[in-house]
Amino acid sequence: MYFVNTSVGDFPPGLTWPASLQSLYVFNTKTVDVKHLKMPPTSTLLDFWNVTEIENLDELYLPDSLTVMYFSNCTVQVIPPSLVWPKSLEKLTLIDNHLQDLPHNLPDGVTFLSIHKNYVDNLGISLPKNLSVLKFRDNRVKEVVNWDFTNLYYFRMKRNPVTRIDNVTFSSKLHYFDCEGCPLTVFNVDMTSFAALDALDPWDRNESRATIEFRGFNIIDNIHSDKAACDKLHGDIRQLWAGKSNVTVHVCVIGSPVNYTLVIVGISIGAVVLIAALTTYCCIKRRNLQKQLETYVAASPFGSGNQFTNGSTLDIAGNSTLGGLVHDLGDLEFLRVSGVELHKKLAEGAYGEVWKGSYNGAIVAVKRLLPNKSSPKDILNFINECKLMARFESPYVVKLYGVSWTRPVDFMAVMEFMDRGDLKSYLANHSPMAVSWEFKHKIMSHILEGLVYLHSMQIIHRDLKSRNVLLDSSDGETVKLTDFGVSKEDLQETMTVGVGTYRWMAPEILKEGHYSVAADIYSFGILLSELDTHKIPYAESRHPITHKPLVDTAIMSMVINGTLSPSFSTECPQWVHAIALRCLEHDPELRPSARQLVLELRRQSPHAK
Repeated sequence: MYFVNTSVGDFPPGLTWPASLQSLYVFNTKTVDVKHLKMPPTSTLLDFWNVTEIENLDELYLPDSLTVMYFSNCTVQVIPPSLVWPKSLEKLTLIDNHLQDLPHNLPDGVTFLSIHKNYVDNLGISLPKNLSVLKFRDNRVKEVVNWDFTNLYYFRMKRNPVTRIDNVTFSSKLHYFDCEGCPLTVFNVDMTSFAALDALDPWDRNESRATIEFRGFNIIDNIHSDKAACDKLHGDIRQLWAGKSNVTVHVCVIGSPVNYTLVIVGISIGAVVLIAALTTYCCIKRRNLQKQLETYVAASPFGSGNQFTNGSTLDIAGNSTLGGLVHDLGDLEFLRVSGVELHKKLAEGAYGEVWKGSYNGAIVAVKRLLPNKSSPKDILNFINECKLMARFESPYVVKLYGVSWTRPVDFMAVMEFMDRGDLKSYLANHSPMAVSWEFKHKIMSHILEGLVYLHSMQIIHRDLKSRNVLLDSSDGETVKLTDFGVSKEDLQETMTVGVGTYRWMAPEILKEGHYSVAADIYSFGILLSELDTHKIPYAESRHPITHKPLVDTAIMSMVINGTLSPSFSTECPQWVHAIALRCLEHDPELRPSARQLVLELRRQSPHAK
């Protein structure tokens, strides 16, 4: 981690960087000359933010280890064609610049490309073949023609003057399509693309903001493709999203529906044999899974038979929660390990427990569900958490090594072991005077780095608190984030287990309204009060008349109304308190981003008062 800020000027020849440098942030400066910038081969992130002018960009050396690059609000008009991109580059963000053309020769490994708020008027001649996220909001693109977007799951062309989408192919991978404000008059697609688009539901702004996993379609204007022009292409006018939207979208579908009767008649004998073999295999596989599920049902806390307490019935065909369970377990087969041993129980929460264990001779942490929290829904949520963790590769996020199960009810996650436990226990076992603000500064920095990583992947943690921050003595003390349960405990249940997650929740979450990454920033502000006082949030809050500790519902109500904030001690450094107050703004729009806080923290001496 390294940062360079105001009036940096340039990087002189021979400048020595730490050998372990992973991230470099250059921000808030008028001019920077990058001719002699030589990052070490350990670097994975380069971020230019609010830089008025970047000189000699064509001579910038980019190590192949870089996977993430940002140019944000840098007034860059042209990315030099001679710039050699890192071979490992996966994510490129060029937001709020003056770009007029897309960069050339991007590596095929780039999966995420964001060009929001520039002056680009076309998509160029080629895009990375593995691209899955294309963000092009607020540019000047007039047409999207002749593109193979079958790998895309996210397509955003919002507020571009697009009048024509023609010969563009999508697939069932597509999860989000946004052309809000596009004055479309021509919209021609093939049958497969029509089916992929039509399968989308309307974009639910509430749900999308809660998860940042945008899904659905976002079109706010009627679109009427010309029938005469469609006839010339031997196409048919079809309505997209009929019955799903208040607007009418008529597109020209080119190509006739497949006549499956003729296809079946034309199948060769060899194909029939192949299908029969595959059918036999699938039947055997399904029978084995059914036996596994029957064993699960017999061992589950629901009792005998195949009726669950929520009234759902076991249906191997996939019509119940268990059907999804079979599918999701199959998705994790590549992570499956065996020979995991459990040694000592370390912690227990409302839904799961964590054990110290071993795998292949190494000490690991093993997470599993509580016996009374092993319904199909609980297991599916746990599986989804593991799917999410499998995507992570960050020094500030706990690693998932694998998963293990013999029956679904035995499902376990095998994770990196952090030998100093969680931050909540650490603070409870040490007085505030016994822990230096230099160490706390490091804790803050590592937590924010973890949030920057998650938010760059469009993931909200949603349960940031001291219990979900782990410490390790290796590498001079390491701090990492953990617990990425997709479905958190409901508020009613957290209130029955002592101190609930709600104490760290932003008011917009408690109100069940729209929320975003700013919710994590609010939780970080709450966590700063813990770092200061070594006590749980609102531990000192009392009823003004009875002087008794506030009950849970009172705390929630006061947080929602903006009349209660966590307390800070008189010994708390002013800079910490100032950061906390910004994070705890009741209006989420006024809270800083994790990236801004990382940069701010690097400017701040941990010894300042």
